[in-house]
Amino acid sequence: MSRIKIESVSSEGPVKIIGKIMRIRESKGLYLYTIADESGAIEVAGYAQFPVGDVVSVKGEAKAHGERHAVYATEMDRVVDERREAVSKAVEAAVEMESTPRDAKLLIDDEVMGALDEPFGECARRIRRAIFSFRPILIRYNGDADGICAGLALKRAIESLMGIEAKQRLLFAQNNPAIYSEGDALRDVSTLRMLPDQTEKPLVLLLDFAANSESLEALELHQGAGSEVIIIDHHPFDPKAPTLIDFFVSPMTCNGNSNYCTGLLAGEVAKRVAEVEVEELQRIALAGDKSRLVESGE
Repeated sequence: MSRIKIESVSSEGPVKIIGKIMRIRESKGLYLYTIADESGAIEVAGYAQFPVGDVVSVKGEAKAHGERHAVYATEMDRVVDERREAVSKAVEAAVEMESTPRDAKLLIDDEVMGALDEPFGECARRIRRAIFSFRPILIRYNGDADGICAGLALKRAIESLMGIEAKQRLLFAQNNPAIYSEGDALRDVSTLRMLPDQTEKPLVLLLDFAANSESLEALELHQGAGSEVIIIDHHPFDPKAPTLIDFFVSPMTCNGNSNYCTGLLAGEVAKRVAEVEVEELQRIALAGDKSRLVESGE
C-alpha cells in the first residue's frame, strides 16, 4: 500500500500515512494520537505506544466522524530510515509557515509602539506556533481592568484559532496580587502536567505582572519545569526576569513608560495572532489604567 498525505484522507477505507506524533491521550489502554505531516493532521487510534515527537508509519482503516476522518490503526511502526528526518523537517516547516503573524495596524502609531512592532510580531508567532503544534496555553492575567482586558484580548484571538479545542487546551486564570507567587506557579505547573494530553512543552502567558523581583522564584520554577513563558507587562521590571523566560514585551525596553499599558500591548499581539476585534478592549485598558495615551487611542 502506498503512502498518502494526511490531507488526502477524505473517505473511509484502508490507508497508509507517515507523520510526526504531536499529541497523545490514553484511554483504557488505547492510545489516541494526533499525527501530522506537511499537509495536515489527523487523529489515529492504536494500541502501540510511542512518545510525542516520534515519526511513525500507520496502516489502518479511515472512518468518518462528522466532517472529519480518523484512522484506526492495524499496524504502527517507528520510522527509522531517511524518511524520519525528512518528515520531521517537513512538519517543522509547515508549522513554521502557519506560525507567521498577521499584519495589523497599530492603535497608537508613535515611536515607542513602532519600536515594539517587531516584538508584537514575535510574540504572536510564538503563540500561533503553540496553537498549531497542539500545545496547551495558560493565560494568567492581573485582576485589574488593564490585566483583564489584556487577558480577554489574547483569549479571544487564541479561541478563534483553536476553535472547539480551546475547551481542553486553553486555561484562563486571574492573578489578584501584582506578584507571581511560588504557590501559584506550582499550581500552574501541576495543572498543566495533569492535563490528559501529552504534548511538547506548554506555553504560559503572564499579563500585567510577574516581571518584578518578588516573582523571580516563580519564574525559576517554570524554567525548571520546561514551560515556555512569555511576559507582557508595562511595570518596572527586575533585570533578571527576562533572563528566566522565553520572551518579554515591555515598553520599558523601547524608551517607553507605564502609560503604554498591558491591555494596549496585548491587544496588538492579539491582532497579529488572529483576525479579531480588540480595539475596544485596548481603549478600556488605557482608560482603566488612567494612561496619558487615552486621547491618542480614541
